Amino acid sequence: MNESLKCFISASYETDTTLLKNLLAENGVEVFDLYDFSIGESIQQILKRKLRQSDFALFVLAKDNLNVLYEMGVCEGLGKQNFILLEKEFKVPFYIENKLFLRANLQDREFLKATIEQIYHLELLHE
Repeated sequence: MNESLKCFISASYETDTTLLKNLLAENGVEVFDLYDFSIGESIQQILKRKLRQSDFALFVLAKDNLNVLYEMGVCEGLGKQNFILLEKEFKVPFYIENKLFLRANLQDREFLKATIEQIYHLELLHE
């Protein structure tokens, strides 16, 4: 993985995405989320700006979270390539049954690494 890509990650605040971010960074992917921002802009402006700056977005569903669903909708509205990661034990919600999603264990480095490699491969094929 040697192309420089930018990824927006959306997850609930309680979800630990540290390993996910580290694995992406190890592969040269610049990662950012909604939680690193400066005061002054609205959350909606920040979200749209960050999504536009990204090459693709990852949505992590480990539990029902309205913020992640909102961000997913904005991303789709902007026409941005996105992928959904479902925590390994999370039941598939009806609203994503017809979308591409990948199972992930956010605490298992090898499992998560294989998932990221699949996403990276799909993102490069999409270009």
